[in-house]
Amino acid sequence: MQSAYTSWVPLVSPSPPLKLPITKVKLATVQRNSNYARDRDDGDGGGTNTSGDSPTVENFTLPAHVKSITSTSNPFVRHCVKLSRSSPYRHSHGSTLVVGTTPIREISKFQESLPERTTHVDYLFLLDNVDVPAGLESSSPARTLRVSSLVMKKLSQVQSTESIEAIALMRFPTSYFVAVDGPTAVDCSKWFPSPHRILVLEGIQVTI
Repeated sequence: MQSAYTSWVPLVSPSPPLKLPITKVKLATVQRNSNYARDRDDGDGGGTNTSGDSPTVENFTLPAHVKSITSTSNPFVRHCVKLSRSSPYRHSHGSTLVVGTTPIREISKFQESLPERTTHVDYLFLLDNVDVPAGLESSSPARTLRVSSLVMKKLSQVQSTESIEAIALMRFPTSYFVAVDGPTAVDCSKWFPSPHRILVLEGIQVTI
């Protein structure tokens, strides 16, 4: 048996296509201001200052009124911790953390022997109510910041901070000194008063 089905839905003829006006989209190019600065003050202070002088190096600065930092969640503390953990981040900012009085003193003493300094200390972190360690008076930091023991532990990335008196945020050297053996060898002992050195390598990948 054959049945016929008639649809009750009326047939609708397609409408002619809509003609939309053709418009040109203009993209605005915004040039970054080389003096741009964003200050974030959460009580301890913190902020960024991105310089347009170099396309690869960024600056992170604190407001001028900040003299101490007590919170580990401070933006500047987080910035410094990221410097110690990430090599690309260090190179993008051209800065690194130097932990401990001895290496800071030795770097400063070596800089004094050069006709022109190749690096400098941007910030010197010291514990509250602690005098500047001997030998660091000539390090000429741009700023000295007093920090709590919790902040010092966060910056140093070590469990015990009893032997850590200072941490320096330093610029990458503009040039490097090569001490070679032979007739042109340089006596480096005057720069490094500590007679014994221990080199610790971690996470080294060897490609053969």
